[in-house]
Amino acid sequence: GVSTLEAAAWRYSGTEKEPVAEKEPDEEELVPGEDVGDDSPVVADANGSDQVALFGEWQTEPYLPPIATDGKVPRTSRGHVEMWTEHHLPRGTTHLRQPHVAKVARQLGLDFAPAMVGFDIREGRSVPKFDGIVVCEEHEGLLVEGAAAIHEVVEDRQARKRQAEALEDWRSLIRALRIRQRLNQQYGSVT
Repeated sequence: GVSTLEAAAWRYSGTEKEPVAEKEPDEEELVPGEDVGDDSPVVADANGSDQVALFGEWQTEPYLPPIATDGKVPRTSRGHVEMWTEHHLPRGTTHLRQPHVAKVARQLGLDFAPAMVGFDIREGRSVPKFDGIVVCEEHEGLLVEGAAAIHEVVEDRQARKRQAEALEDWRSLIRALRIRQRLNQQYGSVT
């Protein structure tokens, strides 16, 4: 079947519209107030009515993500990497989802960017959904090891906290049983 989508929808699927040969617009093609370089899906035709620019699959090409250079992760103007599909991962980088990996990267001073993987609807608004970080491939092993070490420390701390809470529960139970025994001895058994 034939599928036509707006330019942004093709970008989300891992392709983008083919670059068209730029030509200077004729005087009659210009609409007052129109931005010639606009990538908006809504364009005004010669009559001034709005139309949505649609593109067929044959008018698209595979998306080529930017390349990480000098240990720097390429990111959007908002400071994150848009990961609509696995094809959007910048070349020379890797997507890490382990807990605490961002903390390790921050502590080591390594460049990373949050990975935006889509949008959620909260309170009727669309908000970005983030999952993990994007880092240069050469730092992957170091960050995974550091994150695992922090995870181990956190797990150990939580286990000790659970153990202390369990001991406190046992102390409370024994204290209550002693009080009950003393009351039974002083005043007799009450049922």
